[in-house]
Amino acid sequence: MRLAFAAIALAAAAPARADVLVDNVDGLTLASDGTVQRFAGLLIDNNGRIQQLFQRGDKRPARADYRLDGKGRVLMPGLIDSHVELMKLGFSRIPPASPGARPRPEDRDRALVEVQKLLLERGITTAVDMGTTIEDWQSYRRAGDMGSLAIRIIAYACNTDAMSLIGGPGPTPWLYDDRLRLNGVQIVLDGPLETRTAALKAPYADSPALKAPLRLTEIQLKNLISRAGIDHFQIAVEANGDKAVAALLDALAELAQTYKGERRWRIEQAQLIDTADLVRLNQNGVALSMQPRQLTSGMQAAEAHLGPQRLAGAFAWKSITGTGAHLAFGSGAPNAAPDAFAGIAAALTRQGADAMPFGGWQAQERLTREAALAAYTTGAAWAAFGEGRIGRIAIGQRADFLLVDRDPMLAAPSELRSIRVLQTWVGGKLVYQAQESATTEPRVAKRIRVIIRAAGAPDVGFSGTLRHHVRSNDRPRDDSALQDEPRRANTVEREGLEVPGHVGERSAADDRRRVDPRGGTAPLFERARSLGGGDRRVADDRARRDRDPEHDPSGHDDDGDRLHGVDLAQVTHPQRRAILDHRLDRWHSPDAGDHGDLDGGRARSGDLSQHADRARVARGDGGGDGRGDLDPPLQSPQVRRQAELTQ
Repeated sequence: MRLAFAAIALAAAAPARADVLVDNVDGLTLASDGTVQRFAGLLIDNNGRIQQLFQRGDKRPARADYRLDGKGRVLMPGLIDSHVELMKLGFSRIPPASPGARPRPEDRDRALVEVQKLLLERGITTAVDMGTTIEDWQSYRRAGDMGSLAIRIIAYACNTDAMSLIGGPGPTPWLYDDRLRLNGVQIVLDGPLETRTAALKAPYADSPALKAPLRLTEIQLKNLISRAGIDHFQIAVEANGDKAVAALLDALAELAQTYKGERRWRIEQAQLIDTADLVRLNQNGVALSMQPRQLTSGMQAAEAHLGPQRLAGAFAWKSITGTGAHLAFGSGAPNAAPDAFAGIAAALTRQGADAMPFGGWQAQERLTREAALAAYTTGAAWAAFGEGRIGRIAIGQRADFLLVDRDPMLAAPSELRSIRVLQTWVGGKLVYQAQESATTEPRVAKRIRVIIRAAGAPDVGFSGTLRHHVRSNDRPRDDSALQDEPRRANTVEREGLEVPGHVGERSAADDRRRVDPRGGTAPLFERARSLGGGDRRVADDRARRDRDPEHDPSGHDDDGDRLHGVDLAQVTHPQRRAILDHRLDRWHSPDAGDHGDLDGGRARSGDLSQHADRARVARGDGGGDGRGDLDPPLQSPQVRRQAELTQ
């Protein structure tokens, strides 16, 4: 598994060599004004950037090199984790080489592979790495040089020495197609509220004698900010308590007169802010990087440590956005799981996974769905100087996006936490794909391609029709939606991706090339001609053998409960009836010798009667007579309706 992921990441980092059209999706992104923008398809250029967005009904390019059918799934921007200690998270996922030993370079490389796999599975396409060491940076560079850097990493050095050693005279340029950059330096001013190490203006309510001090004096803090500011490095100051936040705002107000320009000073954590200081957040272009899941794990500690009078400024997300300051969300991993969807749910409800407390903790600070998503996308990109590159699905930006199993703008809060990432794309390359299951891809849709042959026209593939019926519990499909769906012929399916050609029109590039989910291109293993049957059968059979070594081109399975790879017990009676009706109709069509088998092979006469008998039993029509002969007029209503639509 590890080697397979590394191979995918290696291919993902390689330069793209062709345009990719991702179509038939339920796409969403945030517009520049913060509203949700919907679309139905996008075109990715050969540099991994978004070239065009399409609405349903817009004309698609006729000569795209690759086409991916999104099958109506939800497509959304890749998520940005604004605070993660990347290598610590990676080392937590691998056993140490030896207790107490200093990690070797190969150990670091292995940890990086593991953490990339974890983040891509969670839909995180960009990680903001806090506390980057020179050893960490060298691991990132090795991955970039080898082409195995799949995610984007925006680094903040662990101290000013590492900052100068890595960046030299200033922040590094964007490296490896915008996959790596050193932005600045991390500065720690105090500790977290939960451990009573946050610097507070007033004593802890449950420990009046305890006073957590600032870890830096005023002079030390200003010197560190100045050292970074001279060379235009960005600072990311961890300030948890209201005293630490106020001290940082005081220092920035003074130094802003010296270090002009757009600095985007980052305040990390900001668990408690004095309500009197909220108005100061937008004065010097401050970005606040916060962690929603700190609320779910720390609200009881906040009540105990602060008392009821100071809770108004705790995790005050809504008040912060109301000042005009930019808000970015992260996980704080490895201290918490890098789960952005759980963070969005916490921001919406201010509740834990158990839906407690009722109504939400300090419910007046709940965010809207748009604001919560922005904190993981557009707001996080702005806080890291990444706007224009990442954070949105927009023309000119990097094609970092996810295919997920439900719409985060419509899902209930409890469903948000269980959103499953089906595919993750970075720079127009597929870098992660979830294993297929019945919940993400119905078995009927996975194994059966319905091809209706219209009179006087080439074969037309309605690859989405049965899939629609499976997902909608056999509700009839809207005819207008079916007519609007682009017709594709002679589609060769391989590993979940498709290389379709348009009916009556096919380019040479479509014949020669196929989609490779690991990135890049490769010669099509067998030419699939637009009107030919023999070459198509060879290509379809070979593709299926690649996925299933047990595949029999005849379509016959030894298991009596299976028909052409479909487990009849796993589909509903109407679905089974439609499938069997259609197969029997095709077997007894006048040219069944060439096209009778939907899987691309010839129907064997010996198997035909067995399938016909089994079909009659499944439909409740009684046993067969051994001949397996049905009259062609006995077509199912679904098949006749689809044939009419193709004419």
